[in-house]
Amino acid sequence: MESYSYKITNDGAVVIDDVEIPLSISEKYDRFEHVPSKEEQKEMERNRYFHGVPEWDYIPTGKLQFIFKIEGARGFQKKWADSSIRQLEDIIGKIIIGGIKAAKAYQIEQKDLEEWRRKWQMERLQREKEALRRAEEKRHLELLEDQADYWAKAERLRAFISAVEQSGIERVLKGENEIGIQEWLSWARRHADRIDPLVSVEKAE
Repeated sequence: MESYSYKITNDGAVVIDDVEIPLSISEKYDRFEHVPSKEEQKEMERNRYFHGVPEWDYIPTGKLQFIFKIEGARGFQKKWADSSIRQLEDIIGKIIIGGIKAAKAYQIEQKDLEEWRRKWQMERLQREKEALRRAEEKRHLELLEDQADYWAKAERLRAFISAVEQSGIERVLKGENEIGIQEWLSWARRHADRIDPLVSVEKAE
């Protein structure tokens, strides 16, 4: 059989295996629907906005109730009260066992909750990591496509420059003036090299 340690604190709580559970011992009340008094009825007739009549009456029973005020531990008894056949003091052992069960259930719930939080944190980090990976992949793809576009543009420019050069040569053979064409061809080729991602910056300059 498992052994448990427990102690009562100065602020009205019990500590069971390191789980602190606030306690409540109070008189039990029965609840009855409130029947307005004659004075209340007169006031309600005189003032329809009168809200001083309670909905319920609470009558002390002279019976004590004991409550373990612990969050969680669902499905476990945490409340006991005097009855017509026995008093709280007659079931102290049962109350202690109930507190031990509630504390044990609370410990299990907290352990499960911590495990859930750990897994959630890991999944969140994994999702963030995957989002960063996808963003990086997208950036690389966009860069690749941009570089391919620039390369294709540079190749089209070179084809055009070659055509211009051939046209210039033909004009020279016909006796036309070649002044300025070589300068333009050099400038055009440098521009094509500048936008070509396969040509180094030093070479383009």
